[in-house]
Amino acid sequence: LDMQKSIDDAYNAGVGQATASNQQILNQLNASADAYNKQYEVDARSAYLNKMQGDTLVDSELARLGLSDSGFGVSQRLANQGIYSQNLNALKTALGSNLANIDLAKANQEAAFQGELSKLLQNKASAQFDFNKYIADRSEQIRQQEISNFLQNKYYDYLYANLNGGKGSSSSGGSSGGGVSLGGGGSTPSG
Repeated sequence: LDMQKSIDDAYNAGVGQATASNQQILNQLNASADAYNKQYEVDARSAYLNKMQGDTLVDSELARLGLSDSGFGVSQRLANQGIYSQNLNALKTALGSNLANIDLAKANQEAAFQGELSKLLQNKASAQFDFNKYIADRSEQIRQQEISNFLQNKYYDYLYANLNGGKGSSSSGGSSGGGVSLGGGGSTPSG
């Protein structure tokens, strides 16, 4: 049936469109997560390089001043390590927060996608129900028309039989009274 195909086609098109849109959004979110991870790697490397430069600067400053590697040098390296650790922790926290936001956005997108699929399925079920109701109503109309036609034909047969004095039916295709014989058994001419 063309209507059934239309219902199925509309549902399939809606699911295809919703799926494509969902995948596009998930791809964007995944790309954002990849970008956050790459930026974290760059920033963590930069923080490490800053720490190493600070350590090198301390060593060169101590050497320039002719001082030993004790006391100030150790304290400054520990301070550099502390700053590096704080920077790295801040970067990890920011990355974790960003990735958690992306995970939340993905979960929300999945919920929205499932809601859209549910809505499409409800629309299909509603259209299917309406179509089935139309078919049932149309079938009932046809059945009622057939009953009406049958009863009307019986009524006409009854009227015809009564008008002809009970000698036949209009729908019987022939007469049930006397008739003319066309064949043997009759009288022969004399002569």
